[in-house]
Amino acid sequence: MSRISARARRIAGLLVLLGLFLVPVSVFAHPVILITFRMEFKFNSRGLEGFWETWQFDAPHSAQILQMFSLRPEPNGEISPSQLPTLKRGFFDDLKDYNYFTSIVVDGKERPAKTVSNFSASYVEGHMIYHFFVPLELPATGDQQELDVTIWDPTYYTDLAPQGSDALTIEKPDSIEASIFAANDHRHFYNLAPGMVLVKAPPFYLKMQVLRFQARR
Repeated sequence: MSRISARARRIAGLLVLLGLFLVPVSVFAHPVILITFRMEFKFNSRGLEGFWETWQFDAPHSAQILQMFSLRPEPNGEISPSQLPTLKRGFFDDLKDYNYFTSIVVDGKERPAKTVSNFSASYVEGHMIYHFFVPLELPATGDQQELDVTIWDPTYYTDLAPQGSDALTIEKPDSIEASIFAANDHRHFYNLAPGMVLVKAPPFYLKMQVLRFQARR
């Protein structure tokens, strides 16, 4: 009887191990809230003014936000000025402690995002959408400068990813040269459950948006 039990335990162990290889990657992922974002870098004739961020929440959490704060969007989807402060205080202002999920590095030096402006919100086609500006004044010179921005949640509770191939845009005058591309952020990586290593080799780097700009000569 004991020999049969031992054999059964070995078979069960193999089945569990095999199951770990077959389970979809998403099962091991830690994030609970899903957000897709868009960014627009804004320049004037002197240099960078900052950038706009637009976040779109997943449908289930969008509905929860509406219910949590008893929001009634306007016919065009906008959250009215009378309701916006309640939403901002309850489900945005606390992100200041996490730099609004925005990690900024200017020419290799950290630049915390401690303030944002022009916060607005809307509810469009079942999704809550946040829109706000991150001020970051960087004068343009004849030498190329680099700005790296990683949108991420250091608690890994929220997954933030670009919203399509056209999620990153630049508004600038002709006097400024600028380009943007995505790259691995070797300072940050996803802290996923141990099962993930069975599916993909670590580390799981986050993506940063790399902006390079200079005054046109």
